[in-house]
Amino acid sequence: MVIFFSANKMLTVRTWAIWIGVILLLLMGCTKTTTHDPYFFLNPRLPVVLPIKLDRSGSAYAMEFWVVPEHERAPWYAIFANDPSEKEIWVRNFFLGFRAVLPAEAETSEINRVEGVLASGELPLEVKLTKIDTSTNTKVQLYRWQDSSTVGAPGDFVPLKDEVVTQRQITNGDTVKLQNKGLENPTKRYVELQVATLRGEIPPGRYLYEIKVLKDNPAAANIQIEMMASNYQRAK
Repeated sequence: MVIFFSANKMLTVRTWAIWIGVILLLLMGCTKTTTHDPYFFLNPRLPVVLPIKLDRSGSAYAMEFWVVPEHERAPWYAIFANDPSEKEIWVRNFFLGFRAVLPAEAETSEINRVEGVLASGELPLEVKLTKIDTSTNTKVQLYRWQDSSTVGAPGDFVPLKDEVVTQRQITNGDTVKLQNKGLENPTKRYVELQVATLRGEIPPGRYLYEIKVLKDNPAAANIQIEMMASNYQRAK
């Protein structure tokens, strides 16, 4: 038995079966799930950055972003609208903060200087996160890192009782997502600092992140800084 193509080539049924088998194996073996995005029209979304200055008291900045769940489905259902394998995964544990942008060739001494200036307790900041809804706006509970009072014991995240933060921690944002959105330049080096964090699953929606400088910090005047909200770096 033969099958004729318009290009005057003949393929046996056996050849067709081999090709179909190869395609199915690729679909099933290369990945367990595929991801589609029903919220493609909601932007900007995590991660987001905004150029700011942190050297003058009273300087205030704000940026909005969307938190949306990810949707995963089995690859063999990718062409169907109603996928019984589809599941919704909420975002977990992202941080609010800022980052310094340095040349990739920056000396270690300069990196240490920038880290010292921006992680210093001499830079109190007022930080707010608000979930924006059509009917009402809701203040979001933020958390901060607190070192243990016991030597050698691990610290933990504790609720932020007021909106003023005096301590920051160096952290790492999700490099893959930052690069995919064009927010991380390979010719630059970044020092990322966490001001506050959200814990657990984050309800989807639109959020407003606000930051205000409460004290002059002249040492930060010549540092390129960007306000930042991001997922954490994923473990490899």
